Amino acid sequence: MKQQYYLPVTDPEGFNKLLELEDFMEKVEWLTPYKYLIKIRASQLNKCAYCLNMHSNEALEKGENAKRLILLDAWKDATVFDEKEKIILDFTENFTLANQAGFNDDLFQQASAHFDNKQLAQLAMAIGMINLWNRVVLCSGI
Repeated sequence: MKQQYYLPVTDPEGFNKLLELEDFMEKVEWLTPYKYLIKIRASQLNKCAYCLNMHSNEALEKGENAKRLILLDAWKDATVFDEKEKIILDFTENFTLANQAGFNDDLFQQASAHFDNKQLAQLAMAIGMINLWNRVVLCSGI
């Protein structure tokens, strides 16, 4: 049987620190319309079924269009995402998969037309946060 390391039980203090960071990220208002796109796309790339299920359900409950969620895996060719969303999704993919091909520095140039430096830092934190959650969940065996 696979050993499970359920973080809230095995390290409640560490889990609470992650929740504090998650609370901070929830207060970054400009990210609100994009947070589920980020969370779901990163979870797809990381193959985290738990997070995919949770964030897809949350997105639908908050009014996200089901067609957009279905097309998220093919976002580059889908017409349901605007230019800003595509830059965010490109950042999400590049940051999530940076260990495979490095990070595409040209993305910063493209993104600077839409985001200031603070927003780019916040975007990186949001992507990093869901990647951390994906890994915690995958390692927890849930």
